[in-house]
Amino acid sequence: MNQPRKFKPAKIVLLLSALVVALITAEVAYRLYIRSRSFLSYTVASNSLCEFDHAFGYRYVRNAVATTLFVLHASPTHCGNVSVGPYSNLGDGVNSWEATDLKILAFGDSFTANPFSGFSWTNHLAEILRKSRDENVSVMNFGGDGYGILQMAHFANAMVKEYRPDIVIVAFIMDDLNRARFWRTMKRINGEDRLLTTTQPTSDPDLSMAEDVTMIVPKLTVEWCRSAAAEPNKRYPFLRSLHEQFRRLANDNFRAGLGSLYNVFLFHRIVHQDPFHSIRKPTHFPKMSTAEFEQDSTFVADMLALSTQHIPIYWVMLPTWDDLNAGKYVRDAQQQRLFESFTEFMKGSNKLIDVLESVGKSTEAIDRLFLLPYDRHPSEMGSRVFARAIASKVQENSEPATSWETNGRTSASSGS
Repeated sequence: MNQPRKFKPAKIVLLLSALVVALITAEVAYRLYIRSRSFLSYTVASNSLCEFDHAFGYRYVRNAVATTLFVLHASPTHCGNVSVGPYSNLGDGVNSWEATDLKILAFGDSFTANPFSGFSWTNHLAEILRKSRDENVSVMNFGGDGYGILQMAHFANAMVKEYRPDIVIVAFIMDDLNRARFWRTMKRINGEDRLLTTTQPTSDPDLSMAEDVTMIVPKLTVEWCRSAAAEPNKRYPFLRSLHEQFRRLANDNFRAGLGSLYNVFLFHRIVHQDPFHSIRKPTHFPKMSTAEFEQDSTFVADMLALSTQHIPIYWVMLPTWDDLNAGKYVRDAQQQRLFESFTEFMKGSNKLIDVLESVGKSTEAIDRLFLLPYDRHPSEMGSRVFARAIASKVQENSEPATSWETNGRTSASSGS
């Protein structure tokens, strides 16, 4: 009778040793990879577009102009000029509102603001609604990149009182559900201007509790950016200096360096899709500590105030690439609980609109809706598709045109 085969202890030790060596080798190889081209992915601006604001975290600097650059895997990929309007607004260049305009305030995160690419659904919404409503429409883009729903609600509540619009649209993605409040400020450190973000409402944060939003490089010009983007593989001395600056600032932006033995980069890349997950500071897209919006008194007050406005306030869910690819909104456990909590505030003037279905039906070319491969924000095509979907949903959920005669505005189409 055959006896069951027994593994000798020496063989078990040998197998485990081989596994450990393989894992260590993979980790070392991955560290070498991310220390080279992969790690050199960042954004640059010729000057700061942001300034500290105690109430709202930050505001865009009125009438500011900046050249911006994306660098992906050490190669320049996209450049542009960004202009801020006189109201700290981005997007369609609204400089004033006429009394007869249908006035729309738009709020949101970087899918709405999108300062580094200049593509926003707000740029196209006015034209689409103008054709369907036969009246002049102005859309003021008050989106703020990085904003979560907490800050969107607080900013919207204040701006509605100040500008008295006819419609308010607040666009958000699922990641905005659990984003905590943050603040941005400019600070000069060792003779260098730094745009920092922090979870503390201070204009002078300690560097140990703050990190760079983007690199500020005054010598950056749109001419150089366009030339470098056209020939990304060319060796540019100025580009090498940007890489050196990024590596130097990276030491301030992580709790530990790339040589840390307490972080397994490959593990975090697989599990969290972010190799730097465990060494990032808590200021990097800070998360809410609760799963119930009802526990935030400021948010509750803002939503109550918005719900009592005599104008429609549309909270629009925008899909990301992941959402469109999955055919549904992708939410983690905390986001799911917060979403359920958020829907409890959809009463009175607050209305929830889902645009995923209409966007999904409008095109099968999902990748073309975003700035892939170097970025996952909406492309110009994506911005137009989102604008059409939002306009359609707003029209479906609106009352007849005569009901828009609010705040002293008489519809241009009424002939008055």
